[in-house]
Order: sequence, then structure tokens, then C-alpha cells
Amino acid sequence: MKQNRIVAVVLFLLLCAATGGIAHAADRRTPVVLAVERVAPSVVNINTSYVETVNPFRDRFGGRSPFGDLYPPQRIERTSLGSGVIISRDGYILTNNHVVDGASSIRVTLSDNREFPAEVVGADPRSDIAVIRVEGAQKLPVAPLGRSSDLMIGETVIAIGNPFGLSHTVTTGILSAMNRDIKGDDGILLQDFLQVDAPINPGNSGGALLNINGELIGVTSAIYRSAEGIGFAIPIDRAMRIVTDLISHGRVIRGWAGFVADDLSARMRRDLGYDRTGGGLVTKVFDGGPGQRGGLAPGDVIEKIDGKPVKGGRDVSDRLLNLTGGDRLTLSVFRFGKRLTLTVTAAPVTGPVAERVVREWLGATLMKNDRARAKEFGLRTDKGMIIEDLDEAGGLAAVGALPGDVIRRINRTVTDTPDDLKRAALEAITFGGGVIYLQRGAVVYQLSYH
Repeated sequence: MKQNRIVAVVLFLLLCAATGGIAHAADRRTPVVLAVERVAPSVVNINTSYVETVNPFRDRFGGRSPFGDLYPPQRIERTSLGSGVIISRDGYILTNNHVVDGASSIRVTLSDNREFPAEVVGADPRSDIAVIRVEGAQKLPVAPLGRSSDLMIGETVIAIGNPFGLSHTVTTGILSAMNRDIKGDDGILLQDFLQVDAPINPGNSGGALLNINGELIGVTSAIYRSAEGIGFAIPIDRAMRIVTDLISHGRVIRGWAGFVADDLSARMRRDLGYDRTGGGLVTKVFDGGPGQRGGLAPGDVIEKIDGKPVKGGRDVSDRLLNLTGGDRLTLSVFRFGKRLTLTVTAAPVTGPVAERVVREWLGATLMKNDRARAKEFGLRTDKGMIIEDLDEAGGLAAVGALPGDVIRRINRTVTDTPDDLKRAALEAITFGGGVIYLQRGAVVYQLSYH
């Protein structure tokens, strides 16, 4: 009898523990847990391979091998890890450009351990965004898209990625700041980043940043390696605008704002009656361009862009550099004692107004080079844009260019197509000039051009 009572007590305790455990587990299903369960299946591992050419003796002796060419360079295959987020059921994956840049092969591992080869659909180094697509996968889990336009400083954020190859690692924190501008390892200025205190480490790059509802609000980027306890992410609104271009065109359709700004001198401030620090002086507004359509005029002082204070002309130029077609800028402007709010919508660089501006700036008509034209003009290259006709009073003629010369590059942008030329020229115009690389015969000249 006593033994039966003991058994009954034990069964009662086990039943209480079981029911209590079930209730306790339900209590532990916090919004963070639910968000992770919702999105984790759409976060993937990205493994890349690339070939690097090295000469161990040359590297060891400061670039000069004591053995001459006795030991040729070696080709070594290296591997790298990153993350990505599935954004369509048929296999499009959003990630960082630096995750797949230079990769000779890409393999994607899903949360259920299935592996697929992948190829790059399009990549944009300037924004550090890339889209890849897996082959042979269907009905994949897709991350729900949120918005980054209504984010609040201090709200909870969740990062999911593969830091150091540790698959599907989850970290949490808060949104610390918005509109951060930082420089990547290659020196490219990356703008309008989200700053979080959730740890973002190598391997997290390209992973998901979520809000508490389990919606994708950013793409994590581990590009600021000197920071501790600070992570950065690309806002999803901007990322998806770039994704649309990459999927449709394989590249980003850049935009231009149709105006130029410079620093304000002390005398300019006195003449304009402007007694504040900072600000960028609008020195040129192109006829028919986006700036003019938005109501901007020469002599305006831009105090803020999208609510962010402007330090000077270079600050304005940096903000204009990363525009895509259709981007809207809200400008806080000082004009002769009055303050205005203007909206400028960036236009694609392919428009007729942009073409006219570039032609006037160069003072030349150009055509795309190819093998037939290279042979016709006796050129040693079939790349670049050939100067077909020169305005004798134009800028290129003034610096010594001749018909038949080839523009190979403007600043860092290679000019192999008309769109390349327009994009590079408009960027240079925005920054007040740059360097044109002009080829004549076998010689390439560097011309400082404004």
C-alpha cells in the first residue's frame, strides 16, 4: 500500500513537471525567438573560391626575387565564407559584393544542409551589394521584407549569419544610429549605413538584420574591422532599389542630380548673409536637369540633405555620388535670408540632358571603339571611346587632345561604353573635375581636367 502511494506521488510530480515545462516553454517563446524561427531558413552560407597568383620569393624579399625568374609565380586557390538572404522562391539571394568579388566558384548551403552551385547575377562595389542565384532550386524559403524608412533609434534588432563559419549564429542588440558614412577597406565611401550594437563579425557579411517582427530591414556588413561592439548594415530600402537594377540589367543604373556644390569662403558667407558654419554653395545648376526641375538655383546654400547636416561642398558631392535613378533628395536650403525645403529626384545618366551636359563639358563628340574602328583609325586598342570631333574652343582641345585619341578612363571609371563615359563624366563634373586618361598610339597621357 505504501509502495502504491509512493508511485502515485512520483507520477503526480512528473505530471506537474511536464505540464509546468510546457507552460514554461511557451513563456520563453519571446518575439526574438519567433522572429528567428520565421527568418532563419532563408539565411544561407556562401562559400567562395578564388585563385591568387603569388611568388613566395618575391613577396618575401619586398617585391624583388633574388632568383630572378627561376621560380615562376604560383596559382593558389583560396576560399572565403559569407552569408546571404534568399529574396525570391526561385533562387535569388542578396549578399555583399565583397563576399563574392573575384570568386571563381560559389556554393550556397541552405539551412537544411542542401548545397547548390550559384552564379553572380550582378554586383555593385560602390554600394557593396550583390545578387547571386542558385541553380536548380525551387520553392525556397524567402525572408519577409520590412522597411528601413520608419526605423527608430533604440529598437531591437536581430542579426543572423555565419560568423567565422559558425552556421546560423544569432546575435541581438539595438539600432544605435542611422545614416552613418564609413569607408571600406578599399577606400570607397559607403553611405547611409545602419549602426547596431549586435556583434557583426567576418562571415556575417551579407546576412540578415531583422526587426522584432522578423522582417528584413538590412544587410549586415563586416567591413569596419577596427570597431569593437559596433556593427553596420545596409538599409533594406536602398538595397532593394539596387537589387532591382542588378536583376534587370546586371548593373546599377546610376543617377545624377544636375548640380554642383562647393565650399563657402568667409567672404561668400558675408556676401550671402549666411552666418552659420558648414553648408555647401550651389555653383552650377544644369539646364533641364533634376536640380533645376526641383527648384534649385545657383547661390543657394544647402544646409541639410535628407535631414543630415552638410559640412561643405565635398560633403554634398559625396552624397550625390551614390545616387541611383529615381532617388529623392530632400534639401534644406538657405536662399538670400529665407529657408526653403526642396525635393530633387535623381535622373538616370542615360537621358538626353545628361548626354548634352557631358558633350558640352568635354567639348567633343565621341564614339565607341571596337576592332573595326581601331583598324580604321590605326589604334593599338579596341577599348575606350574615340574622339570623333573636337570643338576648337572646348575643354579637350584646350588640353591638347586630338581627333582619333581614345579616352580610356576618367578618374577610376573605365570608359569602354557610352554609358560608362556618361557616368564617369557626370561624377567628375559633380566633384569639379578629375583626371582623364587619354591614349594616343601606345602612350597613355594623364590630363587634369575641370
